[in-house]
Amino acid sequence: MADNENSVKPPAPVKAVKEKKKPEGGSLPVLVEFIFTFSAILLVVLFLIIVTTSLLMGAKLLDIILRTGVTLLVIGALLVLISRQIVSGMLIADVDVEQNELAQQKSEGLETRTAPEVV
Repeated sequence: MADNENSVKPPAPVKAVKEKKKPEGGSLPVLVEFIFTFSAILLVVLFLIIVTTSLLMGAKLLDIILRTGVTLLVIGALLVLISRQIVSGMLIADVDVEQNELAQQKSEGLETRTAPEVV
């Protein structure tokens, strides 16, 4: 027992504090999020409408699969093209705004400098 009291206990390991990492990419603009969400919801609703209507009309399983697949493929492709155009337009507008701000900062920087006087 005396040996246990005199022995030195190693220090308890210190647990590293985990810091929450922020996402590097950030978030998408509201319009882009809306377009993506709207597209997904529209495709799901369209799927349900086509399948329900086909079942109520007594279509065969192969007919239902073909109708649904072709419709979702065509409408999905159109929604992708529309979303791509909107995102492209937003990116171009964002670049234009940044270039205008940079040009404005440069012009303000030139105005604040005074030209040396010529004697």
